[in-house]
Amino acid sequence: MAQLLVDALMSSVPSIGHVLVMCAFIWVICGVVGVSMFAGRLWRCLDSRGNQLDPKLVPDRATCHMLGFAWMNRPINFDNLAEASLALLQLEEDQSDASPRESQQRRYAKSLRRLLAQKPVRLLVRPAGRVRGFLYDLAASKELALLSASLALLNGVLLASERHEWSPTQRGALGHTHLVFLTAYAFELLVRAVGTGTAFFTARWNQFELCTLILSLIGALALPSVSPSKPAWVILRGLRSLAVLRMFRSVVSLRGVRQLVLIFASSVPAFINIALLLFLVMFVYAVLGVSLFGNPPLRRQLQVVTTLSQRLFYSTADWG
Repeated sequence: MAQLLVDALMSSVPSIGHVLVMCAFIWVICGVVGVSMFAGRLWRCLDSRGNQLDPKLVPDRATCHMLGFAWMNRPINFDNLAEASLALLQLEEDQSDASPRESQQRRYAKSLRRLLAQKPVRLLVRPAGRVRGFLYDLAASKELALLSASLALLNGVLLASERHEWSPTQRGALGHTHLVFLTAYAFELLVRAVGTGTAFFTARWNQFELCTLILSLIGALALPSVSPSKPAWVILRGLRSLAVLRMFRSVVSLRGVRQLVLIFASSVPAFINIALLLFLVMFVYAVLGVSLFGNPPLRRQLQVVTTLSQRLFYSTADWG
């Protein structure tokens, strides 16, 4: 147990060091600002009893000494960086203890923090009707989820088995089989929608699956009427394969996969920021390249060295 505590403490030392370095950096900045603003301005003239004289009457050290009094500095001052750091530490301690809370105030603040930390949970109530109650139990059963995941996996394997040399008859049979899977998928969503009512359309996963079903149906129904030589054929094939994504719901229900998905979702904004930054850097270099190397003269030496691919690149980019 002691070794575990020591290992945990040693593993947290780098993080603690980073925090201390950041705090020291902020502390030094505030200290430098304090020195630049209050250095030498906290001195005062004290009489024999220790009372401070009016600064308007005794503005400097020479006047104070001429009157026979003592020119003293305050214990908390900003004459140098060390004194400023110590003064900031004393001020922080004084402010932390300046306003003690009563017990009732502390309990109120604690209760408020707990209340704000909790999120409301919407519980689905089982319908009172016999048919809707049966459909609700069926939609919430693990057997239906397992059957849906199995059908999605089988549909994905079937779509992945398609080959380029297949005949139109084989492709038509694959399309009809895929429509059967989509019909089963639509029946599952219908059961869940009738069983849960309007709450079905408020869940994000259900919205995702509904959009997936609609796009898959569009792709499966419109694909036979489009020639494979057209670009729309590739898009429709991609839409038809979207139905396999419903297996993602069953996979995410696992605890480890759910944590990975949450981590990935939380890191998406950082990925977007990095992508935007890289795009900005590439755009700047592209502008510099166009401004520096746009429309270069095609000299004789360049004609000898330049390969065919480079010539095609220059002609495509309208550089020569």
